Amino acid sequence: MAAGDLTFGMQISSHEVSSAYGMVCRATEVLAPTSTEQLAAAIKSYAKLATKQPVHVRATHKYYHSTASFPCAAATAGQHHLPADSSAAMTVDVLMQGMDQLVTADAAAKTITVQAGMTVSSMITIAKQQGLAVPLMAVPNYGGLTIGGIMATAATGTGTAGSPSALCDIVTNIQWVDGKGEVHSSDRSSPEGRAICGGLGVTGVVTQVTLQLQEAGKVLVRTNAHVADTRLMDDIEAVQKATQHVTVTWRPDLGKYTAHMFTPTDLPDPVNATIYQVDRPESDALLLSQALKDWQNDVHSVNQLLNSAMCQIAVPLSSLDIFWAVSKITKKGVNHGLAETNSILSSACHGGPDGSCSFTTVGHIGVGDIHFTIDQSDLRNWIADVKEVINKDLQNAGTSFFNALLGKNKRDCLPPGYFWTKRHCLPPGYFWLRFGNPTDDYVGLNAAPYKQPVHVQLSLFRNREHGAAPLKNGHVLAFLEQLTLCKYRGRPHFGKNYDRTFTYSKCPIADRHPQWSSWTAAAKQHDPLGLFASPLVATVLRNGSYENYPGCGIDGGCFCETDEHCRHPSQGTSYGWKCLPSKAFPDIKACRPV
Repeated sequence: MAAGDLTFGMQISSHEVSSAYGMVCRATEVLAPTSTEQLAAAIKSYAKLATKQPVHVRATHKYYHSTASFPCAAATAGQHHLPADSSAAMTVDVLMQGMDQLVTADAAAKTITVQAGMTVSSMITIAKQQGLAVPLMAVPNYGGLTIGGIMATAATGTGTAGSPSALCDIVTNIQWVDGKGEVHSSDRSSPEGRAICGGLGVTGVVTQVTLQLQEAGKVLVRTNAHVADTRLMDDIEAVQKATQHVTVTWRPDLGKYTAHMFTPTDLPDPVNATIYQVDRPESDALLLSQALKDWQNDVHSVNQLLNSAMCQIAVPLSSLDIFWAVSKITKKGVNHGLAETNSILSSACHGGPDGSCSFTTVGHIGVGDIHFTIDQSDLRNWIADVKEVINKDLQNAGTSFFNALLGKNKRDCLPPGYFWTKRHCLPPGYFWLRFGNPTDDYVGLNAAPYKQPVHVQLSLFRNREHGAAPLKNGHVLAFLEQLTLCKYRGRPHFGKNYDRTFTYSKCPIADRHPQWSSWTAAAKQHDPLGLFASPLVATVLRNGSYENYPGCGIDGGCFCETDEHCRHPSQGTSYGWKCLPSKAFPDIKACRPV
């Protein structure tokens, strides 16, 4: 059977799909269906072909937002460049952005049914058109994500005390296509619904969902900015008593955090605020991109002027001076604002292809992005351990001298970044802390046994152009990744992290999910030929491990064990990377320049 006989006019000319962070997927075929019927017919044909040769099919997006390579049908554990499979396997990436329409709306029931390729921003617009609102903070704050992608990864917003904290919390019904090409409609609380939410798309491809919305309303937005992190855990607990919806952005290297609080209100006052715009002018993107490239390439921090400028100016400005709400009139950040619920949930980019941001397209800026869920009972100790890593694995040699000279805690008496981070700080970005409610999903981020889930996300910017050195001080991020995964048994987000995170034999993720076997059983039942399991996904399903290769500790393909894992073939040994232990936790290692 010829490949063209399978695609029913859906095949597009390009065989490449790109991530927002620079990764490129190459597949045998790339399809772009517009209806459930089209997709089901194609999958049924691929299933027939799969009885004769390996076929891997993954639902994705032309410009997908994931640092892990699960959206790529050809991805393998330990494979960085993701070429099309050179064996007899057929690899198919299914682009879902053509399935982005409103199907039905029920004003009385306050529900809408939409196709799974719709973005969060479009969903919010439709809710507003229907005179309804998406429940407060039930969706991620980046509006360019798709409904299907969010469901496959159980991506979250923030909310406690029973309030919705994730898109899956407001889904009532799911239409999906299994690995045999059959179409199903499942209640959210059914075994299939529990397998699909957070289930990485291995049970089937979601094509449309019904969402429970609510009456449109208002929300008070408050931001406490630039707060010293000396009592961070106590401050979080105090804020949680005041509101169910809290997001914290933390910079442990600068000793500061910012808390954003969202509270529904019936105040009659006119709204005066809306959400910030995540995109920036191209000139800002180019300026930051060049600064990052120069900084990264100064791998031994020899240029003290450059490091001082980054740590005292660029990093604080881009990482601390951030407000969730902006004035509707001045467009400047505000500490207090009153907004319509729909207007404060998510922000997206509109300048580049498929809603991509200028930072990624013009600036070629990628993200070192790790994201885990732990229980709040462990959060205090986790915060203390993060500070320990920062103090011992990042601080410069002059810290103790200046502390003794001043006789005070460095964080209380010095401007952000000065002296203490004069030569050592993390790149621009954030440590996010968001909060959730427990669910009975099989492998969702909020699933049991967590009683009060906390989502800890560490997102740091880097220039990803050819010729740029790896993430500045990226060894710190690698230490924290292993610490959270292994010591705190963190549950990794399927849409974030690196492939190594999900395939690390010393800390297998199956152990973090008590209902792992129920999830894999659902995959076998509804996709008996493993159509939806790329080589990487198949490795995860069987709880397998990655393969080491030269440079894998820099690429994110492995956690280094030897210096060979820190020498990328394209870089030679000019950077002098070595696999070295953490000073704070010597049992974990990472690549770092020496």
